[in-house]
This record gives sequence, C-alpha cells and structure tokens, in this order.
Amino acid sequence: MLMLNGIQARELIEICRREESAIKSLGELQHKYSILQRQYNGSTQLTEDALHKVAELISLSQTLTNERDDAIQRRENAENELSKLQLVIDKLTEESGQRTREEIDKIEKKANENIENLLNELHHMEKERCQLAIQLEFYKTNNLGHHINDVNNEGKSVLNVNTTSGDSKLDCLLDTFRKRAIHAESLCNELKLRLETECNNKEKLVASKQIEIEQLNEKNKLLIERFEYNELQRKKNENHYNKQNEVLFNSELQLNCLKQQLEAVQKSAQVQITSIKQSMKMQEVEYKLKIETLEKVNKLTDENWRNLLDKQQIPLNND
Repeated sequence: MLMLNGIQARELIEICRREESAIKSLGELQHKYSILQRQYNGSTQLTEDALHKVAELISLSQTLTNERDDAIQRRENAENELSKLQLVIDKLTEESGQRTREEIDKIEKKANENIENLLNELHHMEKERCQLAIQLEFYKTNNLGHHINDVNNEGKSVLNVNTTSGDSKLDCLLDTFRKRAIHAESLCNELKLRLETECNNKEKLVASKQIEIEQLNEKNKLLIERFEYNELQRKKNENHYNKQNEVLFNSELQLNCLKQQLEAVQKSAQVQITSIKQSMKMQEVEYKLKIETLEKVNKLTDENWRNLLDKQQIPLNND
C-alpha cells in the first residue's frame, strides 16, 4: 500500500478536483457547442427556406406577368376587331341605306313618270274614244234620220239613186268612225296593259329592293351580333386582366414583404452566425487554455510523483 503524507494527499485531491473540473468544463463546452451548432443549422435552414419561398414567388410573379401580358394582347386584339367591325357596320349601314334608298327613289321616280305618261296618254285616248263614240252616235242618229226624210220627199227614182249614194257615203263615214273608235279602244287597251305592266314592274322592283334591304339588314344584324359577342368577350378579357393584375399586384406586395422578411432573417442569421462564431472561437480558446493548463498540471503532477517516489521509500504492509 502506498503511504502519503498530508501534503501529498492534498496535492492528489487538488489534482483530482482539477481533473474533474476540467472534464466537467469539457462536457459543458461540448454541450454549448452542440446548442450553437443547432442554432447555426436552424438559421441556415431558415435562410434556405426563405430563399426557396422567394424563388417560388418570383416564378409565380413571372407567370402572372406573362398571363397579364397575354390578357393585354387579347384585349388589344378584341378592341381592334371591334373597331374594324364597327367601321364595317357603319360603312355598310350608310352605303346600303343610302344606295338602296337612292335606287328605290330612282325606280319609283322613273316608274311614276312612266305611269304618269301612260295615264296622260290613256286619258287622252279615252277622251278621244269618247268623242269618237259621241260623234259616231250622233251620225248614226241625226244623219240617218235626215237622210230618210230626204228620201221620202223626193221621187222614187231619185230616191233610189240618192239612197244608194247616201248609203255609200254614210257607210264610209260610219266605217271611218268605227275604225277610229276601234283603234282608240285598242290603244286604250294597250295603254291599260302597259300601265298594268309598268305597275307590276314597279312593284317587283320595289319588292326586289325591299328584299335587298332586308338582306342587308340581316347582314347588319349578324354583324351587330358579332360585334356584341366580341364586346362581351372584350369585357370578359378585361375582367380577367383586372383580376390577373390584382393577383399580380398582391403577389408583388407579398413578394416585397417576403423580401423584407428575408433580408431581416438574413441579417438576424448573419448576426447570430457571427455571434456564434465569436462565442465558439472564444470558447475554443478558453477550452484550449484549460486543456493546456490541465496537461501542464497533469505533467507537473506526474513529475512530482516521480520525484516523490524517487526520494522516498514506500513501505509495503502485508496483511
């Protein structure tokens, strides 16, 4: 058994106490190092998450920007098409209305002139026919009665001669009036037929132009419906554009907010990392100093023990 005096025992106790203290300090340093390492890893992960979120928002912002640009292009295309359609509708309405109205006016004017001329001719021929009929009736009545009286007053021989001569003249005159009357009636019938034909032609032309007007109106109606449809599409595109613009605006606000948060996190993380590095560096220096001190103490203790063992005899007791 190794026998120690009081001084040696105290030195041994002190060495053990210092060794335990060094081991405890080493454990505390390792625990603090683990905590600081976790804090550092957490700050790094937080920074990476923030950067990933910012990248996602930037991508979303770019997508929304592209969609907004597409919506703007669609709206401009719709507005251009609406403008072109409006010009076509206005031009078609103006040209069709004016041209068709002018054509109908010309047709009606020409037809009315023709009808008026025919009516005048018919009126003239009717008047002439009436006059011929009156004259014919007059000659039939008065001349024939006067001729019969003359024949009764004259002798039989003379009567025979005059009757033959008078009948011949009367028949010739009556035949002339009949022919004129028949010709006048024929002209009247012809004029009536021409008048009827002219009226029918006028009605047909007016009906044809009316059909053309209806066709143009139908075409104009289709263009107006197309215009209204395009206007509705333009409003839908505009509403979509406004919504996309609103979403993009909110995304930009969110992106700016996240950028500010990221900057704050980066600054905080940088401060924490700097503080952790400084703390770790200081603790590393302290740890090294304690280790060096502990090594020196151990080395000194070993030397003291060797010297002590060399100088003294160590009695051994056998039980």
